[in-house]
Amino acid sequence: MLPSPHPLRPSTRRTSTAWRAWRFRVTLSAPTFICLLTTLAIASAAHASSQVTLSDLKSSAKFDPDNGLVEWKINGKNYLKQQWFWYRIGPTGPEYSLSTLPDQVVTQPADNILTLKYADPSKGLKVSAVFVLSGVDSGIQSDISETITIKNTGTGSMSLHFFQYADLDLGESDKITFPDGHSVRQEASTGVVACETVITPPPRYREVHEVSTTLYKLNADGVPTTLDNTLTASGDVSWAFQWDVTIPAGGSFQISKDKQITPEPGALTFLVLGGLLTAMRRKSSVRSV
Repeated sequence: MLPSPHPLRPSTRRTSTAWRAWRFRVTLSAPTFICLLTTLAIASAAHASSQVTLSDLKSSAKFDPDNGLVEWKINGKNYLKQQWFWYRIGPTGPEYSLSTLPDQVVTQPADNILTLKYADPSKGLKVSAVFVLSGVDSGIQSDISETITIKNTGTGSMSLHFFQYADLDLGESDKITFPDGHSVRQEASTGVVACETVITPPPRYREVHEVSTTLYKLNADGVPTTLDNTLTASGDVSWAFQWDVTIPAGGSFQISKDKQITPEPGALTFLVLGGLLTAMRRKSSVRSV
């Protein structure tokens, strides 16, 4: 009887490559191992800065670390160009994109949940945001809820001006209105409607303009921005909210809001009635058979 092979060492030439790989793993030195872990950590951090896609049933949303939400698809059709946040501390100076804060952590605890953490210790500013996407099996309907928490980690009070900019493309020409101080409504001639409701607290200012107008204020004009409360416009338009708040040292400020894309109520009623009529016809056909 031939002796049994070594329990670990391969006994044939065909596995000599595997044996050499096994010996390499066993004899890997501690400095080399630490270097390998460091390389993997760097690769993981680089991956965290790439785009992230949320999904739930027939809905998906894409996040870009430099530009915020850049896509919101329902049944494969995109309805969003950009939604993101800007801030200014104090009464002077320009606004800055949240993406300019140096400390950034992006995680995806579930397929439909995105958690962002942005901070700049030198400014005493820490911002976290949680996005939750909810879709449906069929039809044009989707929801994104958002909770944004802003914390003052400095030693003095902070006068913060916080902005949300949104550019949704529902059709070739959309109409945007602000029905009240808590909400905005955007509708297209195609019968698709987008609504956002700020649960708490209401923004102090808001505006709707052609897409280049508000974005230029926040990105490029170099002066402090106060939204002008223009409440309605049509065409290739976008809208924005502004919150002004003083946060004490160690204190925080939280915004809770929800946005939806749905068919307009008339179109939704038509779809429901159409479904009922179809069901009645099918039932009648079954009885006749």
